[in-house]
Amino acid sequence: MASADLLPSFAAVAVHRSHHSECMCLCVIDSCEIGYWGNPMEVGGRCEMCECSGNIDMRDPLSCDQSTGQCLHCINHSDGEHCERCMSWYYGDAVNLKNCQRMYLTRFRLRSDLFCVELT
Repeated sequence: MASADLLPSFAAVAVHRSHHSECMCLCVIDSCEIGYWGNPMEVGGRCEMCECSGNIDMRDPLSCDQSTGQCLHCINHSDGEHCERCMSWYYGDAVNLKNCQRMYLTRFRLRSDLFCVELT
């Protein structure tokens, strides 16, 4: 019987006991859950949450790259490597308030008191 101390970090032991028997299961995690990235198959490897400022759909399997953690499908009109800013022609707070709103142009004027300039 394997000791939990000798198992690699990507393995887990589940023990089920009943009145008549004891069953031990070695579970190996071979990939990260949606919204997490890493390589749990490497010794010492683990899964880490994608750092996308809370602006990804945790049910979308393509929301972030499971190998690199790069945010791929930002939501709430956010953009950036970590979904940390509003998309072009949107303004607001993408990180805390998650309130990116579209700027509308009327004939030669912005329909907002804000002046929007995209900084690169």
